[in-house]
Amino acid sequence: MQNLGGTFTKWGIMAAIAIFIASAVNWLLTITVFNDADYSAGDAILEFVTMFTLAITIVIVAVPEGLPLAIMLSLAYSVLIMKNDGVLVKNLNSPEVMGRVDEICTGKTGTLTAGDMAVA
Repeated sequence: MQNLGGTFTKWGIMAAIAIFIASAVNWLLTITVFNDADYSAGDAILEFVTMFTLAITIVIVAVPEGLPLAIMLSLAYSVLIMKNDGVLVKNLNSPEVMGRVDEICTGKTGTLTAGDMAVA
């Protein structure tokens, strides 16, 4: 989950930088190439602040603040369903791990007491 959140944050920052650079290049081309030099110093600062605000907004939107909460709620719901089926779950991450299991070998009591089992 931390890796996923970190990846989203990195991509969001890269996208914000790219959009800021593209906006700045567009603004400079508008002023220089198209001879739209009606800008005063105040207008130029306002345009720069607008571009910077857009970049910061993209970073804020890209950072997944609700991702840990959504995953925890999903795991808690899975634990509740497993409890209704008669499965005792001690760790909240158990449903995520058990989703990848094809077969479970248990002893005669139905519990797993060791981390490894051997078939004789």
